[in-house]
Amino acid sequence: MFCIECGAQLADGAKFCTTCGAQQAPPAALQGAEPILAAAKMRPIAARPSRRAVGIGIGAAALLAAAAAGWSYRPGSGSTRGGSDLGSDWPLPVTVGNKCGAIDQTGKLVINPIYDNISPFLGEGVAAFRLGGSFGFVESTGKITVNPQLSGAMPILYKGEALAAVKVGTRWGFADKAGVLVIQPQFDRAQTFDEQGMAWVESGGVYGLIDRTGQYLINPQFTAAREFHGDLALVSQGEKWGLVDRTGKLVMTPQFDYIYHQGTAGGLWAVKVGDRWGLADNTGKLVVAPTHYQIKLEADDDLFPTEMSYSTWGFIDKTGKVVVPPAYEMVDHFHDGDLAPVKIPGGDWGYIDRTGKLAINPQFEKAEAFLGDLAVVKIGGKYGMIGRDGKITVPPQYARMDVLRYRSHSGAADYRSIILVRDDNRRWGVLDRTGKVLVPPQFDRIFCRFDGPPDDGE
Repeated sequence: MFCIECGAQLADGAKFCTTCGAQQAPPAALQGAEPILAAAKMRPIAARPSRRAVGIGIGAAALLAAAAAGWSYRPGSGSTRGGSDLGSDWPLPVTVGNKCGAIDQTGKLVINPIYDNISPFLGEGVAAFRLGGSFGFVESTGKITVNPQLSGAMPILYKGEALAAVKVGTRWGFADKAGVLVIQPQFDRAQTFDEQGMAWVESGGVYGLIDRTGQYLINPQFTAAREFHGDLALVSQGEKWGLVDRTGKLVMTPQFDYIYHQGTAGGLWAVKVGDRWGLADNTGKLVVAPTHYQIKLEADDDLFPTEMSYSTWGFIDKTGKVVVPPAYEMVDHFHDGDLAPVKIPGGDWGYIDRTGKLAINPQFEKAEAFLGDLAVVKIGGKYGMIGRDGKITVPPQYARMDVLRYRSHSGAADYRSIILVRDDNRRWGVLDRTGKVLVPPQFDRIFCRFDGPPDDGE
C-alpha cells in the first residue's frame, strides 16, 4: 500500500505513514468501492443509444488519442497558444533512476519517485500515474486520490473539466478527480473532455461524441475522430478525412487523404491528396493546390514553411503566393515574429527576415525558431541561446535544450514558461524563458513517458 498523503510505500495494513506520519485510510471516493471505484453519482447511458438524426451517415471506427488524450509533450519550437485553460508547469514530473516523481520550482522533490510513470499536472492539478500494471491519480501535493487499481487512466487536461477517462477491466468510462464514477465504463476507447464538455468515445468500432452526462451529441459513426478546434473536429469515414461541427453536421465532406489544422479559429487546413499537400478552407474549398511535398502550419503563422520540391524549402502566404523562394535545405517558422531560421544547402543555419533577406548570417549547426526574444542554437556541438540581434545570451554549454510545449491533434501548441536542458553527464535541469537556471541539471529525465516505461534520457 501507499501513503495517501505523501505517496510513500508502506507495509500492507499500516495505520500511519512512517515518512510523513499521516493516518492511513482509503481515499473517501474509494471507501466501499465495488470493486474499483465508488458507484455513487453514476449516470449510466444506454448501451445502444437511439440513432437520432444528426445530419451524418453511419461510418466506422476511430483512432484514440495517446495517453495524454489529444495532448502530448513535445520538445522543440512551436506556436504560441493561450494557456489559461491548462494548468501550470509545476510540479514538474521527473525521472529518478527508473521511477517517476515531481519537483517544485526549486528542484525539491514534492512527490517521491515511486511511480513507473506519471503524467503532467494539467487542468485540475491532478496527474494520472502508473504503478506496476495499474493506474491511479495523485494530487500536486502528493496525496493519492485514487489508488493504483485501474486498467488505464488519462489526465484531466482543462481547468473546470473535472472528468478523467478511466479504464476498468477492458472498458473505458469517466470519473471525477476524487475517483467517483460519473459515466460507467462501457466504451472500447475514450478521449478526454474538451473545454466545452464534450468527448469522443469509441464503441463497437465507431466513434461518437458525448457530453458530461454520457448522452450522445453525435451518434457513433466515424472511422476516426480528433479533438475539436473551436467548433470543428477532424473526422474520417473509411480512409478519407473531413470536418464535422458540434451538432454533427459535416461541413467538409471526407475527401482528403489527411488533414491538419493551422491552430487558429477560422484558419486554414493543410490537406493531403495522394503524396502532395495543399491548403483548404473550412468548407474543403482548395485555396492552394496540392502540389507541395510538405506545408507546415502552426497557430500564429501567416507565412508557411513549404517544401516546394524535394529538400528545397521556402515560404508561401495564405493565398499560396511564394514570398520567400525555395532556396533552403530546411526552414522553421516565423510565428508572429520577424525572423525565421533557415539552413543553407550543405551549410549552416542562419535567420532571414520576412522578405527573405539574411538577418543573422549562417553560423549555427542548428537553429530553432524564436521564443519571444530568444532562440536555441547549436555552436561547437553545444546548445545555447541568442537574441534577435544574433548575440549570444546563454553561452553554448548544454548537450541538449528543449523548449517545452504541449501540442494538440488540431495543430495548436501551448508554449510553457520553461526550457529543459541536459548536461554532458546526461542529467536534466530547467531554465526559464530568459535562460536563467531554475533547477540545475540533476535528474535522469524531466518528464516521464506516460504511455510507456521511462525513457533513457535521449
